Amino acid sequence: MQDIPLELITSFLSIIGLIMIFRQYFGYKKVIEVVKDLGKIKENNKLSQENKTYITNNLKEYQDKLTYQIALNKLLYPVFIIIGAAFTMLVPFDQAIIHFNVLFVGFIYISIIKIHLGNIVKFLEELNE
Repeated sequence: MQDIPLELITSFLSIIGLIMIFRQYFGYKKVIEVVKDLGKIKENNKLSQENKTYITNNLKEYQDKLTYQIALNKLLYPVFIIIGAAFTMLVPFDQAIIHFNVLFVGFIYISIIKIHLGNIVKFLEELNE
């Protein structure tokens, strides 16, 4: 059995990362649609107690998720840098650049999660006022 080339593994991981980014986007889009609907209801001054409870509970939940994600990002940024440095030192530079795509996709993915959570928290805070 032949060894699997490292380029194939990193390309596969990048594709998985891109699929996760699209999944994250579509999940974000669904949540934003719900929040927009609640915003329209609020503009008409027809928020029920159930809607207010939903907003309060989700605001707390998404604030906790955002706090966790910010802490995770602070941990992962140096890890990405160390992995990038290891690629650069252990693999010839022209091959290391090929493997950086995994790091770029991972960095973009965790950044997108943080941005999405921040936007949702902001919208829910506006609805909670």
